[in-house]
Amino acid sequence: MHPAPRGGDRLRWGVLATGRIAQMLSRAIVASQSGRLCAVASRSREGAAAFPRDGLPADLRVLASYEELLGDESIDVVYVATPHSSHRQWTLAAISAGKHVLCEKPLTVAAWEAEALVKAAHDNGVFLMEAFMYRAHPQTWQLVELVREGAVGEPRVLRASFGMDIGDTQAGRLVERDLAGGGILDLGCYAASLVRLIAGATERRAVEPEMVAAVARINTHAGTDDWSAATMSFASGVVASIDCALRCRLERSLVIAGSEGLIRVENPWQLTAHDAITLHRPGRNLELINVPASAAQAVLEVDIVGEALHVNTQEAWQMPWSDSLGNMRTLDRWRAAVGLRYPADDDAPAPVGS
Repeated sequence: MHPAPRGGDRLRWGVLATGRIAQMLSRAIVASQSGRLCAVASRSREGAAAFPRDGLPADLRVLASYEELLGDESIDVVYVATPHSSHRQWTLAAISAGKHVLCEKPLTVAAWEAEALVKAAHDNGVFLMEAFMYRAHPQTWQLVELVREGAVGEPRVLRASFGMDIGDTQAGRLVERDLAGGGILDLGCYAASLVRLIAGATERRAVEPEMVAAVARINTHAGTDDWSAATMSFASGVVASIDCALRCRLERSLVIAGSEGLIRVENPWQLTAHDAITLHRPGRNLELINVPASAAQAVLEVDIVGEALHVNTQEAWQMPWSDSLGNMRTLDRWRAAVGLRYPADDDAPAPVGS
């Protein structure tokens, strides 16, 4: 594995993209204990010039090409915040340049692409992690432990909902087919990830569903899903329902119904210091379980990368490669159930021997 700084040295980070998500992670790197923000790259001079520098290091370099950042030998870790459709391209480029990578969710558009990234990271001896920030927050793992310990008995039904209303927008990364937009990949990926984690709580790992069925409203102009609902069943007997939407306001919540009670979590993917787990059990008072964190979840995520590299591992236990691959396979099945395809699906290599 490529060496990372030791002792008091901070990991030197570069960020690919200059949009809102890239800006947030840039500030998280600055606030982290283990990272140092050294460079941000846009695909154009205009994008580089427009990147806001408030609160960022005075010596930050804002570059007008991704290639220039990847060619900088001083950069240790690259955060890939490009549109979904180019995650594979730029993550592979970063890995080929010998960089460790934190890639925005979903890791890729299709499972075969994720498999290619994992293989490349393994073969090149670099760290790779999919950026599901909620996995960095300690409340997520307290939730898993409550289920594993039987706080509500045997888990039976899971309900996850994550939606927002972007109005009549017909352009941009959230909706365009060529950019792999749509609710399933942008929001449904969160819900699928958490449902799989809870369904596998007793095994201390996320698991894949045995069955996936779904319906969706496909936008005839954009060619992507405006809203969708999926039902999944797992080998343990757990069943789950997931709703996601880009054009209506849904709750952002998770409900875990068990044989001896119910757990509810509000906004489980964007946790703040005020969020709590609500535990309902017959014959007992309502319990609120607040799990404080030492920093915002984006900052904690940056330090997960630092901790993993400090112990010279290519995967973070909070978001291992097997979990990312399992989630991508689940999203593939969800999309297939509603007939939603992207260019990446057409680019999949033919099976060996075909």
